[in-house]
Amino acid sequence: MRKSVKSIVFVFVLGLIAILRIFSAFTITYPSLNSLPAKYTYEMAENNGDVIMGDQGKSNFEKMNVFYDNVNHRKDDMIRVTGFTTEGGVIILDVIYKSGNLTVTQDNTRDGYSDRKITTYKAIKITKDNKIAANGNELTYYTAQLENGDMYTLAAG
Repeated sequence: MRKSVKSIVFVFVLGLIAILRIFSAFTITYPSLNSLPAKYTYEMAENNGDVIMGDQGKSNFEKMNVFYDNVNHRKDDMIRVTGFTTEGGVIILDVIYKSGNLTVTQDNTRDGYSDRKITTYKAIKITKDNKIAANGNELTYYTAQLENGDMYTLAAG
């Protein structure tokens, strides 16, 4: 009797672990683009875990390498890159790798000098390149190759 109870508990725990893995692989931890406020600040982006680029500084850049590695190992993942323009605009990128599909969604709705729309592109792959900047510093560039062949810079730092 005790052996069958242990077996049932063991199977239950294994099942629970499998379910948690399935749900954790598809859980996106970022708020939806439409739920973000019109005045999305650096502090809000940093608190949400975004990779931040722009004149106000960079933050969470190390997350790009984790995302890059996950994509190369075919592990579902998502990253948000928020750029702050010189004029005070905000451009947000949601880069999602799910079930072998890679998409880049660009949200320009918070940038007064753009077309103020949300556009999604299908991408083929992400590349990582180290380049020397004009000031002599080495920068790491993460670029998505879009389905149409265009290269789209996601982040540099």
